[in-house]
Amino acid sequence: MVDPIYSDVAVTWIGAAGCAVYAHFLWQIRRSSSFARAALFLFVLLALLLLIRGFFWTMPDSMALGRTVLGVATLLPVAMTIFSEHLLRRHHPLSLKLGALAVSAVFFVINLIFVLPVNLPLLIAFLCCFVVVLAWNGWQLVRHQHSELTRHEVDIARATALVVLLSLPLVMTDFREEVDVGPMRLGALAPLLLVHVLLHLTHTGNAAIQALLRLATLTIAAATLSFVFGLVAVGFGPPLPATWLGSLPVAMAWVLLASSIVQARRLQSEVQSQNFLNWLLHARMDNIDGFLASLRQLPLTGESIVLRASDLAAYDTGRMLAMTAERDHPMSAGEARTLVRTTGDRLDAAEQWLDLFERHHMTHALIVARDPALIILLNLPQSGSLIANEVRAGVIQRVARRIAEEKPHAH
Repeated sequence: MVDPIYSDVAVTWIGAAGCAVYAHFLWQIRRSSSFARAALFLFVLLALLLLIRGFFWTMPDSMALGRTVLGVATLLPVAMTIFSEHLLRRHHPLSLKLGALAVSAVFFVINLIFVLPVNLPLLIAFLCCFVVVLAWNGWQLVRHQHSELTRHEVDIARATALVVLLSLPLVMTDFREEVDVGPMRLGALAPLLLVHVLLHLTHTGNAAIQALLRLATLTIAAATLSFVFGLVAVGFGPPLPATWLGSLPVAMAWVLLASSIVQARRLQSEVQSQNFLNWLLHARMDNIDGFLASLRQLPLTGESIVLRASDLAAYDTGRMLAMTAERDHPMSAGEARTLVRTTGDRLDAAEQWLDLFERHHMTHALIVARDPALIILLNLPQSGSLIANEVRAGVIQRVARRIAEEKPHAH
C-alpha cells in the first residue's frame, strides 16, 4: 500500500503550483490594482509555505524546514487580514487588525525561541488563533449590508466567505498527527479553492451560487478521474473503493489547478488587450514622429525598427509597396516566403521583402506611408497569441497611416 504521506505531498505541491499561477497573474496587473498588490503578498506566502511544507513532510526530522514552514505560516494572519480588507475596499475593525498582527508577531517570535513544530501545546494554540483570525475575516466579508456595498462587491464578499467556510475544516486536517481529524491532509485544497473562485468571479449573477455550481461540477470531474485511475491501478474488486477515496484529494487538486491555469491564461489575454487599449488611449497622435516615439512604451513594439526612404535605398520600394496595396493587415515574413514560390511580377518584390525581414531579424512590417516610404518592422512571437498580436499590429498600422496623412512631421 502506498504511504498516504505521498498523497499529502502531491496535494500540497499542486496547491503551491495553483498559488504560483495566481501570483503570476496578480504580478501582471499589480500596477493597476491595489487589491492585486495585497493579494500578491498573500499568495506568494501561500505558494512558499506549501512548497516548503511538502519537503518538510518527507523529512519530518529537519527542524530547519519545520521552523521555516511555521515561520511563513505565522505571517498568514496579517496577510489574510490585508487581503480581505482590500477585497471589501473597507477598513476592518482596529481590533481585528491588532489581533491578526499580534498573532503573527507573537508566534513568529515563539517559533524562533521554542521550535514551534515540536511543541504540541504551542502548535495547537497557534492553530486555534489562526482559525479564529480566519473566521473573523470571513465574518467581515458577510456582515456588510447591501447599502454599504455595491451588488457586485456583495457577491464577491459572499463567494470569498464561502471559501473561508469550506477552508476551516480543510485547514484542520493538516494537523492530523496532533489532532485526530481524519486520515488525509486537505489543507492545500483551501487556497486552490480560493484561487479558483477569485479567477472565475464575474459581474453577472450570484457569485456564491455560481461558485458552488462550478465546485460541484469539478468535484464530479475529480471523482470520475480518481475512479478511472483507481480502476487502472487495482481493477474491480475490494481494494477499488479505498484506492478511489485515497486518490480523490489529488484528483480534486489537479482539476482545480487545471481549471485555474486555463482561466488565468484567458484573463491574461484580456489584460494584454486592456494594456494595448490603455497604451492607445495615451499614445501621442499630434504627429507621426510623436506616435513612433510612443511605440517604445508598448511591449509589443518596444523593439521595433522604423525604416524611412533613406534606409530603404537598396530596395525597389515602389515594387515592394505595390504588391501590398489595398490591404489593412501587416506584411509578414511567412507571406513573403509563400510568394517567393510563385512566379511573375510579385516574385522579385517578395524576395526583397524576405531579404528585408531576414536582414533585420523581424517577422512583420507595418506600411505607414508609401511616398516617401515609411515602414515599421516588428518581431511578433510565434505563440498562441500571434493572431491577437497581428490584429493589434494592424490597428497600429491603420492609426499610423491616418496620422502620417494628416500630420506628417513635427513642427
